Amino acid sequence: MVNLLNKFSLLIYKSENKYLGLIIILYISIFGWLLHQTNGMPYVTDNNETYSSIIHAKSISNYGFLKSSGFADEAYGPSEAAHPYVHSHQGNYPRFYSWLIYELGAKEVASQIVVTTFTIGLFSILLTFLFIKRLSNNIFAILCCVVYMTDYLFYSQWQVVTYRVWYSLLFFLQFLIIENIIKFKNPLWFIILIFNTAFFCYGELIFAAYLGLFSLIWVFVRFESKKMMFITAMSLAIGLFVSLLILYLQGVDYLGIELFKKDLELTFSARNQYDNKKTSIEIISKFYQDNNVVFWENISSRNELINPQAFIGSILYSFCKVYGPIFFILILLLLAHYIVQISWLKNGKYIIKYANLIRGFNETVKIGNSYLVISCCYVLLILISEEIIYKYFGITSGENLYYLLIIEVFIFSTIITIKDIKKESHLLYLFVLYTFVFLVVCKGLQSILNNNYSILWSNIYGKFLVENFVWILPIIITSLVSLTINEIEIFSIDNKKLDLILLFLFVGLVAYGVVYYLSPGYINSGYTFRMAPFLIFIFDMSIALAIYLPTSNAIKTYRNVKKIQNINQVLKVFYSSLFFIFIVILWFNIQYKYLKLLPPNHFYVLDKLSKEPYKGHSFVSDNYAAPVAVQTEQWAYFDPLIARAMFVETKDGEKLIGDKRYLWLADKNTNDEYRKPDYFICMQGQNIDTVLFDLKNKNKLLIGCFDLPIIKLAMNSQYNGITLAEYDEVGAKRTGFVSWAIVKFDWNRIQLNGLVWESDLNKKN
Repeated sequence: MVNLLNKFSLLIYKSENKYLGLIIILYISIFGWLLHQTNGMPYVTDNNETYSSIIHAKSISNYGFLKSSGFADEAYGPSEAAHPYVHSHQGNYPRFYSWLIYELGAKEVASQIVVTTFTIGLFSILLTFLFIKRLSNNIFAILCCVVYMTDYLFYSQWQVVTYRVWYSLLFFLQFLIIENIIKFKNPLWFIILIFNTAFFCYGELIFAAYLGLFSLIWVFVRFESKKMMFITAMSLAIGLFVSLLILYLQGVDYLGIELFKKDLELTFSARNQYDNKKTSIEIISKFYQDNNVVFWENISSRNELINPQAFIGSILYSFCKVYGPIFFILILLLLAHYIVQISWLKNGKYIIKYANLIRGFNETVKIGNSYLVISCCYVLLILISEEIIYKYFGITSGENLYYLLIIEVFIFSTIITIKDIKKESHLLYLFVLYTFVFLVVCKGLQSILNNNYSILWSNIYGKFLVENFVWILPIIITSLVSLTINEIEIFSIDNKKLDLILLFLFVGLVAYGVVYYLSPGYINSGYTFRMAPFLIFIFDMSIALAIYLPTSNAIKTYRNVKKIQNINQVLKVFYSSLFFIFIVILWFNIQYKYLKLLPPNHFYVLDKLSKEPYKGHSFVSDNYAAPVAVQTEQWAYFDPLIARAMFVETKDGEKLIGDKRYLWLADKNTNDEYRKPDYFICMQGQNIDTVLFDLKNKNKLLIGCFDLPIIKLAMNSQYNGITLAEYDEVGAKRTGFVSWAIVKFDWNRIQLNGLVWESDLNKKN
């Protein structure tokens, strides 16, 4: 083991300490600034899982592992009778680290985030560098790390979430281990692979399935020795088996065999193929309430999600919504131009032995140069459709010339393609296949490029770029086409090892496709709409590749500037510099705009809850209750119904109707205190849609929490004893979106007699 660690240390040393030092400095600078600006408590669009991890750590510290059968205890209350209330559908490895640093003194949210960010987070970015360097080179690895660290919404905000930061660490550690097996062939790396696989499989099961399948396919692609391939695959299988065995034993211990099977069955069916005729949501909810198991009612039907449009939307929806069509199309064009030019594809020579399993792939490249034009035209035709280009770019003049440009390029590229097909008639089938694929992609783009977000994209791009994009895009495409046809490889690179990056991205998409087919509902509800890290590990790598191509060529050409002898070299200098400057400025401008539009100190109310008059008082919330419970150090729960302010007459007098589906406290049926919380808090997180409202809200109308009936009731003082304690004055003044508001209940003065559960009323009816 010591010898292995020495070799690993040597590997890091050989990676050039100056590069690792640069990564460390950049990481500490970026995330140090982010944590300093937020007093160690960042909250962009989501940081709830940090608070959940502290809840789990406290539960382990106070009650040990056995009380909850080793599951994560989600009970948001300080009394022992409220525990356990478990999350039984999966393992939860991040809580162990939270518990460890909790015992070492990191008992507050800020300290948990700071410690985790600069230990697990820092280690994860170093592993990212080491793995990507193994497939490419130092410069590209650094560029990838910079793209990851500066991707504000899809990466950086999750790097300061003590639960999600583990995803990047285990993702890149998994592939670095596989690469080390290839290089060192040391048996101890197989043991490390087993442990790492067991670790991430003892977590969120959909991500575990994705990473496990991804790494398995990568093993089959990368390994030449069938013996090594088999041993590595068996190591992955052993790791999976160990984690599932532990999860099974925990489930049986907590619920028993039959109930645990029922738990898994209901969870999977509700997330992916819910059928109300077979099992109603009421029955599902009652099962989990009766057994003190947490369950979010994210219900979805598989039939609505298994189609090409939904699949493409799951991949591109969040990305296109945030970054808009201009950035997406630019990245797509640069990568397409590179792919059809890489020499190992043109010559039919595969740098990876098992890549030739994809039969005929080299033949598709024969029409790739000209078909790149066709694919670009398809994208353009989508953009110029009446319901897209006119509405979200507001084009009102010059359309005739624009259409002529499109028609000219389209006819030109079609003629070239047909010419290639005449030479080899069997390529006609490939041409038809290409056409079908791009039609499907464009159909997916139509559902993604939502006109409602036009004002957002105008803001992040700038008025000049949006207004002139209709002219800029044809110029870019025409230039790329001319260069491609004349075989001027402005983005060619000498380092053939970088081609492994393309293969890695392809394998990642294949693995995603399989996992999406198995569980489309969970991917959409748990990742796509939350913008949680899943495909971002290959998305950002694609962005880095698109930036690297012109960067590499620009640097290379500038070094040989005295040797420029023809127009091709001049074009290399010009286009490399132009694309590099344009895409880098565009990238950092977008990140800066979102930093302003979605500030990291959102929900500053959480800091207020840890002080008087709220500390030590109970709350009911219209959102995830873990942050409230952690800050107040008192019980709290999520009630999606109480905000409607509906009342009912009972034999005990008038009562406010509540919902106990998310009353995740084990003594919920015996503790009447939960019917009389001290406060109600509305917490509505910021996201792309709230930004959109801000940009459209010219009159600064107050919405958000002020739309809730219970807030209106408290403001009007209709009921004596229900008063508005505080609200988001900063948000109200800045955007008109009131993201939080607190209502105080004085049950001694109020004319109500507590809450009555809706489920109890339904029983009586």
